[in-house]
Amino acid sequence: MTAATGRGGPDLWIPVELYDALVFSPMPDTESMIAWALIRRLYRADDSASVIVTLDSLEEQTGRDRAGLSRALDNLILNGVVVQLGTPDTGGGRRLWLNEDHEQWGDYSVSWATMREG
Repeated sequence: MTAATGRGGPDLWIPVELYDALVFSPMPDTESMIAWALIRRLYRADDSASVIVTLDSLEEQTGRDRAGLSRALDNLILNGVVVQLGTPDTGGGRRLWLNEDHEQWGDYSVSWATMREG
C-alpha cells in the first residue's frame, strides 16, 4: 500500500498495484481525473466499498465541464474501470466503485509486464 496525505485531509491508503496501473494507463486526462477523484473518496480511512458521485461533485473536483465528465464517466464504465451499482438516484448520483483488476480495463488495460518495466 502507498500512503498519501493531501491538504491536511486524512491519509489515503492505495494499493501499490492500483497506483501503478493508473500511472501507466493510457487513459485520456478527463478519465484519469475521474479515476483519481474516485480514489480520493474510496480509499480514505473509512474504507468505503463504493461511493455516491454526482456530476456536480466531479465538476467541483476536476474543473471539467459536465458534458465532458458525463462522456468520460460513461467511457470508464464501458471499459470496466468503474462499475456502477444500480441506477442513478433522483438527484443524479451514481453509486460507483473502482475495479482494481487493471487487466480488465478494456482500452485502458495495463499488463503486469508494462508496470514492471516502468
